[in-house]
Amino acid sequence: MEYRVTAKYNRPLIMHAARLVTDRSIGGRRGLVLLALSVLVFLFLLVRGERSWVIGLVGGTLLIAAVAIGSVYLTTYRRSLAIFERLPEKSIEFVFTDNAWGSTSGLGTQSASWKTIDSIVRDPRVWLLRMPGGSGYVMLPTEGIDDAARSFIVEQVRRNGGRVD
Repeated sequence: MEYRVTAKYNRPLIMHAARLVTDRSIGGRRGLVLLALSVLVFLFLLVRGERSWVIGLVGGTLLIAAVAIGSVYLTTYRRSLAIFERLPEKSIEFVFTDNAWGSTSGLGTQSASWKTIDSIVRDPRVWLLRMPGGSGYVMLPTEGIDDAARSFIVEQVRRNGGRVD
């Protein structure tokens, strides 16, 4: 079986994928709730007049967390955008077969075993095909991918030991 998909990319889609990667790196909604609660505790302590080492520790931790989250987003977005800017046609053709998956664009061709996909993060607009150990991901826009091709991709990833979120 073989499926061919031509994926079209644009800046809003790249921004959306960068937000997905950032959300996953901080634990999704749980991470955001924890961060919001921490900010509330910090503000509560500040309003109460707290000036001990605790307020400094909480404030410093929040600052570090904000910088880390911002860095993850900016790094992911800028790297993806740099690849997008180099794409002559702003599209990539993906090929999914029983044994491998690959892509062809104006930048070149690559092919890899299904075992190179550790997990898939599914979103209505884009799927992130994640590599083992957090070494990277491939952004696959879902527009134009029929249900049969989606099911095939999910089945192949699961069959080869990958997770599907």
